[in-house]
Amino acid sequence: MATNRMKKIKFIINPSSGRQTIGLTIAALERELPRDKFYIEKYYTSGRDDTIEESKKASLDESIDLIVCFGGDGTVNQVVQGIHNSKVDTPLAVYPSGTVNDLANFLRIPKDVKRFADLIQNFNIRKMDYGLANEQVFINVAAGGLLTNIAIDVSDEMKSILGRSAYYIQGLIEFFKTMLVDRYSLHLKVESKDMNFEGEVMLFIIGNTTSVGGFNKMIPNANVNDGKLDVLIIKECGLNELIGIFLGVLTGSHIRDENVIYFHADEIKMSTNDEILVDLDGEEGGCLPVEFRVMNNSISILS
Repeated sequence: MATNRMKKIKFIINPSSGRQTIGLTIAALERELPRDKFYIEKYYTSGRDDTIEESKKASLDESIDLIVCFGGDGTVNQVVQGIHNSKVDTPLAVYPSGTVNDLANFLRIPKDVKRFADLIQNFNIRKMDYGLANEQVFINVAAGGLLTNIAIDVSDEMKSILGRSAYYIQGLIEFFKTMLVDRYSLHLKVESKDMNFEGEVMLFIIGNTTSVGGFNKMIPNANVNDGKLDVLIIKECGLNELIGIFLGVLTGSHIRDENVIYFHADEIKMSTNDEILVDLDGEEGGCLPVEFRVMNNSISILS
């Protein structure tokens, strides 16, 4: 890391995230950060692989004190993947310019530019866990099954026009199609030191934070410093039972439902005979089988 008084910051920017205002936001942030204390480099990404590679390069650069990510949860995922690949714990700040911003909301990161500039200048570092699905990072959530492909399927154009509503609209379409037409379920095998299970399920969610898809109590007992991942599994059930579970998500009471399995573990293996795609922070993460594990307090976040 740089030791001189002036801090060098690398802005890694997803130009399609908050595309109408992102340029104005960055210009305003540059004005708020004193030029005698901060030197800023900007990089506009062109895709997943490019973001990961540039983040790795920035993390390996000993002159860089801080990486600032501009984007949603998917962009954060890619930046953290790059930092993970570098094997150097370069501090990260996240400016929430995506559609949902689960991680930033959980950490209460401000969207107000002046307050975000204060966060950078205060340089208060918080150590956090993150997860690995085989060797792919997830900072917030890994999921599979019913409705978990929504973040992948919704187009950037739809997100830009409708914002968070795009997910809810797609979710309702997918939910009723799946429950009324396809009668979806998957046969899942779960192995861990804390819980073993095999049976028919609707979906699984492995959370690092409490917030998933804008629902702040989806994984209500999650703690980003406990060296554990929280696992939520909804067993196969009828439409009425499933609606009841989803209503319980609003208060966090769903984890006590008889059709829900909820536990903590530092390592979990999941497998199935079906071709089940895994979502990692809204990014495609390959198919089961997957070994999930926690990286305890392995990333430094400004908050």
